[in-house]
Amino acid sequence: MGDGSRKIDIKKLFFFVLKRIWLVIICAGIGFAGMYYYTNNYLPDTYTAYASMYVLNGNPNLVNYQYTNVSDLNSAVQLLDTYMVVVRSSKVMDAVKERLVSKYPGIETRFISGSLSMGSVAKTGVLRINCGTGNAQLSADICNAVVDVAPAEIIRVVSAGNIEVIDYAVPPSRPDDRNPKKKGVMGALGGAALAAAILILMFLLNHKINEEEELTDAYTPPVLSSVVRAKKKSKI
Repeated sequence: MGDGSRKIDIKKLFFFVLKRIWLVIICAGIGFAGMYYYTNNYLPDTYTAYASMYVLNGNPNLVNYQYTNVSDLNSAVQLLDTYMVVVRSSKVMDAVKERLVSKYPGIETRFISGSLSMGSVAKTGVLRINCGTGNAQLSADICNAVVDVAPAEIIRVVSAGNIEVIDYAVPPSRPDDRNPKKKGVMGALGGAALAAAILILMFLLNHKINEEEELTDAYTPPVLSSVVRAKKKSKI
């Protein structure tokens, strides 16, 4: 005898979802409209400022911040990864907070660290530090505090030769682009995924036997007969 377990038929699952694709489309539309409207009307403005610095390491293959071969560039990128870890260290964040707390009472190191993003400028050994907050001046002040405090700690940890600040941050004059279309697409994908998940769950929880093959696949005894449900006649 069979164990009565039901196998998942991918083909039937596909057609089950395809038959109800209208639900996926509606949920995708709702997700797009919801995220688009929220981004345009309720998402708070953010202002991103940036500063950049370069850590001099005495490499003779470096000319004007450009590396002459791939090996040197890979080494520089690895060093920049180390610098980013140092910049986010609690010692640096605490020092940045001390510089800012008099002007911004109540500011926390967690907020400072969460507002920062860093990365290397393409094909160079330059480290760019970005800060995004709801206050243009605060974003610039955090960036500048970081580039003032971090060099000493980087030199201590990495034993780098010297650090040169290339650009100090200035308060951005405009808020960042909200990009509601991009957020709307993300909402549409989320809505479609949710609808598809619900349909798949409905399919898996449906234990009705619709075809004879579903019964014979689950149980070994043969089917002797079947009764067809008669359709109701419409009253005239």
